Amino acid sequence: MPNLNALQEVLERSWKCSFEGKDAPTIVLQKQLTLAKKHGFHEGDAWPREKIVQILLNIFLQFKGNPEKIFQELEKVLLMIADANGLKPINDIGSHALGNIFLDKIASALHNEKVNFFCQQFAITKEICRSGGDEFHIIAERTSASFNEKIGYEILPKQVLTRRLASVFHRLLTVEVFQTPFSELDFHAPTVYEKLEGRGQDLLEKAEQHLGGKFFLNPSISVGECVFADAFSKFIEKGCDANIPIKRLAESIMGIIEDTAEELMFARKKSLREALWTAASPIKKMQAFMITRSKRDREIEILLNDLRQTHTQRECLNPELFGLYQFIECKLEELLKKDSSGEDENLFFSDLQEAICHLKAVLTALDNKMTRLF
Repeated sequence: MPNLNALQEVLERSWKCSFEGKDAPTIVLQKQLTLAKKHGFHEGDAWPREKIVQILLNIFLQFKGNPEKIFQELEKVLLMIADANGLKPINDIGSHALGNIFLDKIASALHNEKVNFFCQQFAITKEICRSGGDEFHIIAERTSASFNEKIGYEILPKQVLTRRLASVFHRLLTVEVFQTPFSELDFHAPTVYEKLEGRGQDLLEKAEQHLGGKFFLNPSISVGECVFADAFSKFIEKGCDANIPIKRLAESIMGIIEDTAEELMFARKKSLREALWTAASPIKKMQAFMITRSKRDREIEILLNDLRQTHTQRECLNPELFGLYQFIECKLEELLKKDSSGEDENLFFSDLQEAICHLKAVLTALDNKMTRLF
């Protein structure tokens, strides 16, 4: 819990800049006849932001003058951002119709019986918004957090309860989505198989040899979360300007909530992709191929994967060559962070491939038994 005196000071200064006596603005929510409508979700980028601001304003208004109670209420609410892995490859390699089925299955998993039972058991209310082509925002609020509760064999004090529940909740959503069958994408359909091209076809063949049957993609999501109280603490720690109206204060905290959840979501997405690419299982490598966003990114990931498999040989490199290894790895990771590929970048990518070939030749000389990596 942050310094309550600092929290009180922030709130008082913000109130002085606000128009006293006015209620928090009413938020008008609009629903559209889409996938979200089918599942009873909200839709649109504006909804989660407006909802978060409204929750913050309601808490500030209801418990004005009581910073400890305000913080306790903020401890009960969290935002989760869930990003569907692999929608673009499914659209590109399969079709947009298959992409819609893929999203429909993920949407169903986000509020299936197990998820709803979990929420009932721990007094959690949730509202879900499809906020982008492959992104969902989930606002979860605990309706009761005034007592200790038990998860498994561990008694959790109330001040850590929401964070522990958030951790369990995000894992539950991840597992439920992954266990949802998605057999509609047939990788052996002529048009689909052709779009896999050489490396994708090779990975598919190895995966099916390992399985002893057909490979089907498992849907997956990457989830990031942020408890509202943690965002308020960050706001205070940063020393942000509190001489702003209370609504702008809520909007500033909302931005921190969303940024924190997104940052964690992207970090988990990156970790998942790396774990799948570097796994020994050919099934996981095929899964990695299908959740990597674009053809360009798949080529870079394949190079990174092959490069990292040289870890036993790189220990034999002299400092200059080891520096070259680190440079290549760093630059490939930088390329993955970029959204577009221009002419200069393509030339740079070609230079990296030449450097990799040089490094491979040195490693091959060090170990004649080493299999060809590239």
